[in-house]
Amino acid sequence: MDLQDYEYYEARAKDVKLEDITSSQHNADILAMLRNCHPHFTLIFITDESDYYDYHEFVVCEGDDLGWLGYFVGRSKRLEELLIGNFPDNLNIDAFFGGLRHNRSIQQLHIYTDLGESFKSLSTFLKNNNNLRDLTFTCFNIGLQCARNIALLLEQQSSLKCLNFEDNNLGDEELVEIATVLRTQPQIEELNLSVNDVGRDGCVALRNVLEDMRNLNLATVDLGHNDIDDEGLNALVEGLKKCHNLTTLCLSGNELITGAGLRSLSTLLRSDHCRLEC
Repeated sequence: MDLQDYEYYEARAKDVKLEDITSSQHNADILAMLRNCHPHFTLIFITDESDYYDYHEFVVCEGDDLGWLGYFVGRSKRLEELLIGNFPDNLNIDAFFGGLRHNRSIQQLHIYTDLGESFKSLSTFLKNNNNLRDLTFTCFNIGLQCARNIALLLEQQSSLKCLNFEDNNLGDEELVEIATVLRTQPQIEELNLSVNDVGRDGCVALRNVLEDMRNLNLATVDLGHNDIDDEGLNALVEGLKKCHNLTTLCLSGNELITGAGLRSLSTLLRSDHCRLEC
């Protein structure tokens, strides 16, 4: 399929019949709700397969489904939450992101797949959308190159409140890449790194970043179900001492932490600025 730009869709949107540009009536109905600013249609989940058509599922099959979806998502002022599952190969992914970059209403973005080079296409959307509050990457393997792509992406954002990396097989090497860019995100209030492979080196990377940051707003840190040991926890505690707004810290499921390691938390709990809710 020839790649189309935003102007292509803009020129044809007024008179187009939605049934003629989508691969299913269900997808046409979703585009209609976006075009008509349906007040209760605030969430879309994009996937390439479905056993049944959920009200919010846009199932990409053939034709230019993605390009037109991107256009109408870009124009939407009602859409608040976008979930990106799998994209079929060789479809109009760039056109979708070209439309998405015009959106200013989305507050939550959830990504369930490695977008590869297409992560770069998300950068303009993140840079321009100051309403985005929640960014989630979950349920896929984040390798080293993917971590670098995500780090570059995060450099474009300054409004996030919640950053979620739950269940991605994220290891120390990958976390080092992502942690570096956290220096540019002091406004984040919730950081979720649970159900991964974060160990000692990852905790050291987090400590180094937190110690260098000013005006931290972190209130919740979830590192449950990782590979953190006593030395890793000791390093983490040193960084968390800078988090004067911290109220919730989850370390459950880190079986390498012993009683001796947990005692290092006492220095954090005794801090004059500690607000952890025990």
